[in-house]
Amino acid sequence: MPKLTTTVNIQDAKANLSKLIRDMNSGNKSIVSNRGSPVARLEPVANSRLRPLGFAKGCFPPGFFDSLPEEELLMWDLQKDTCWTHAFFFGLLAS
Repeated sequence: MPKLTTTVNIQDAKANLSKLIRDMNSGNKSIVSNRGSPVARLEPVANSRLRPLGFAKGCFPPGFFDSLPEEELLMWDLQKDTCWTHAFFFGLLAS
């Protein structure tokens, strides 16, 4: 089926947006016009399929997602508590 370019006015585009999108999935394009002057172009996005999961496979070193050691977790907890204490002390948090 040949790819078509159709021209629609804004009202028709609003009323038939779902149909225009279905047509774009077939490769068709649409020009939206306002009082006869083109203002927008609707066209399919190249390669618009979702990326498969696992696209970053091999990008992280072994053990990257392992649990942190207890000492490091404690340090994060202390920093969090210090942050909240400072924010409260300097009036950055509402009472």
